[in-house]
Amino acid sequence: MSRDTRYYPEPEEFRPERHLGGEASGKVLPSSFIFGFGRRVCPGQAFASASVWLAIAHIIALFDVRKPVDSAGREVTPPAEFVSGYTRCASRERICS
Repeated sequence: MSRDTRYYPEPEEFRPERHLGGEASGKVLPSSFIFGFGRRVCPGQAFASASVWLAIAHIIALFDVRKPVDSAGREVTPPAEFVSGYTRCASRERICS
């Protein structure tokens, strides 16, 4: 459902703003289906949500998260390239520089 073009135009594009304000109004939000439905709902939903919140809080508290800089010291916006699989992550070439 999250990749259905009837609900989300350009579903493969990373556009988090689609879930804010007017663009998402009247559409199905991922939070309503990501953990399943009815009898098949994920029993660890509350634990997973709390774990993600804690992980993000730790990253923000412990790391200096910012854009990389080029050799001239200017900020560079890296392309949004992700590797799909069991989990979704940034390309290995961009993680550490």
